[in-house]
Order: sequence, then structure tokens, then C-alpha cells
Amino acid sequence: MQRRWTMGVVVLAVAWLLGGCGGSEKPVENTTPVEGDDGEATGGGEGASDDQLDEIERTFDRKASIVARCFGEALNAGEIEKDAEVIVTVTTTITPAGKTSNTQIEKATTNSPAFKACVIRYVDSWDFPKVSEPTKFSHIYRIEEF
Repeated sequence: MQRRWTMGVVVLAVAWLLGGCGGSEKPVENTTPVEGDDGEATGGGEGASDDQLDEIERTFDRKASIVARCFGEALNAGEIEKDAEVIVTVTTTITPAGKTSNTQIEKATTNSPAFKACVIRYVDSWDFPKVSEPTKFSHIYRIEEF
């Protein structure tokens, strides 16, 4: 197994998550990727082809708005400040069946238990491409109110 670092970005308008609290609705906007610690992605893993790794990355990118919901949950729980920016690295292993195992938050700019549990819960519910061997994969999300 080899790690592949990927990047995804979400800019979140929290107000629509707080609809009942008097917030106004704002759209979710995608912007440029956030660089990882080393600034670039590493090569593909033994258990997945480049096409499969690209599809795994696209799955993470498509689900960015779902991860943004976790920001709202943590905000409602009082664990994240309204004007906070959260950068989180999610690491999981994609199984040959296209499911996840050992999903964890590798790094986060918040200590919010609600946020971290929510992200893990969502990632573990997603379907990924089938791979020939378990493949470790990491993805970075950046979430902020605008």
C-alpha cells in the first residue's frame, strides 16, 4: 500500500446551516486546492490503478459539501467559532470492495470531537471504486465561512 495525498477545498457559508437561527442562505463555493505539507500529491498505490486513484480523489471532491455539514454540526455544538477556518486531513484505506477501513483524522486545525466524528461517519458511508488490494488514501479539506 502506498499513500496518495490529495487536496480538496470547500468554502462554506454557515448561515444556511443555521436557518432557524436567523441566518441567511448563501451558496457553497469551491475554490483552489489547499497544498499538503509537502505541497504535492505522491504516486499511485500498488492496489489501485491511476484511473482508480483519480476516481477516489473525485469521490472525495464531490463529497466536499457533505463534509461542510460537519462544520455546521460542530458550530451548533459550540465546538467551533463562527469565523473559524478548518483544515482537515482525512486518511482511510479503500478496501477491494470499495469500502473504507481505518478512517481517521490525521490532522485538523480544530479539536472539535463533533466535527471529527462527523467527518469519519460520512467518509465511512461512501462507496469508492473497487481496487485489487487495500489502498491507503488521504484527502485534505478546507472549510470556512465566507
